[in-house]
Amino acid sequence: MSKGTVNGWLNVLKPVGMTSFDAVRAVQKIVGTQRVGHAGTLDPDAVGVLPMAVGSATRLLEWCDDGPKVYRGWMVLGSLTTTGDAGGVLNAQSGAPYPDRQNIEWALPFLVGSILQIPPQVSALKQRGRTLHDLVRQGRSVWPGPRRVEVYRLEIIQGSASRWQVEAEVGKGTYMRSLVRDLGDILGQASHLEALERRRVGVYRWEQGVPLADLGQHWRDLLRPTAWGLCIPRVCVDRERLPVIAHGQPILDWHELENYRGEVALVAGSEVVSVVAGPPWTYRKVLIHAIGEGIDG
Repeated sequence: MSKGTVNGWLNVLKPVGMTSFDAVRAVQKIVGTQRVGHAGTLDPDAVGVLPMAVGSATRLLEWCDDGPKVYRGWMVLGSLTTTGDAGGVLNAQSGAPYPDRQNIEWALPFLVGSILQIPPQVSALKQRGRTLHDLVRQGRSVWPGPRRVEVYRLEIIQGSASRWQVEAEVGKGTYMRSLVRDLGDILGQASHLEALERRRVGVYRWEQGVPLADLGQHWRDLLRPTAWGLCIPRVCVDRERLPVIAHGQPILDWHELENYRGEVALVAGSEVVSVVAGPPWTYRKVLIHAIGEGIDG
């Protein structure tokens, strides 16, 4: 790492009422650099794990965001809103009798696996270059198409009558608001999501996270190295490999990679120096400069 540079990861717990971009700007001020990014956007009304990349780690965000995510929130039966959460306008209602836990658990398997999901009308997705939530604010009707998503686990934690706490482990791009909406449809009920928490993103867990307000002067002690927390294999390379990587020379017959396929992070010490894909091996990202200049900062 070059002198004076700061590179790595922070496991930040975003508070309610703040956008993910607002959280990035707050961390930029704390760490003193504009090179800060986040993995996996959280809605303003949601709280929880928001991995933050600092310095050269910002170039590795795509290999953090691909990891499984765990969400926990409350499903409210009896009302459907325009946004799919408690902040929207009521646009449909249902009522008693409400399903019991056994009925809900019967319905859960229909939404587990590789499924087609229609995203919420109010979201950050784009249609013809405009975000859906901007189009909705202008009074326009939007109809996002279905997308293939992965739901690895969906279960009931607690609840009764019209309020049930659900937890889901999902892949990238899955909307909890849509899962709750679709679960309500299966149960014959209008439904929406409230009080959403993100409990995990890959190896970033709620239990090890630090509230944004508590980062303060201790952020350096909390900063993880760039080699930590990626959702792809990591392979350590000897120092004699570094000139080859730094100059983008061909990777030929490296014994370190003989048992790997797909994308791999090459690591020297505790820092990622490159991400490669193969075989045959090609460079996806190179984070090391010419010899003597150190890791990208």
